[in-house]
Amino acid sequence: MNRLALVKLGLGAIGVVVWGYGARTDDPRVRLAGMIVLGIAVALRLLPRAVRDRLEGRHRAPADTQS
Repeated sequence: MNRLALVKLGLGAIGVVVWGYGARTDDPRVRLAGMIVLGIAVALRLLPRAVRDRLEGRHRAPADTQS
C-alpha cells in the first residue's frame, strides 16, 4: 500500500471517528469537523493520476512528440 493510500485511509478513519463522536455528543461543530475530514479524504481520491503520481514521487517520462 502506498503512502497516499495510507493517508486517505487514515483521514477517512479519523473523519468517521470524529463524526461519530459528534453524533454521540450531539455537537454540530464536531460533526461538521468530521464531515470536513471525510470530504478531504474523498477529494484526495478524486485527484488526477498525474497529481497523485507527483505526490508519490513518481514521475512519468514525457511523451515522445514528433513534429
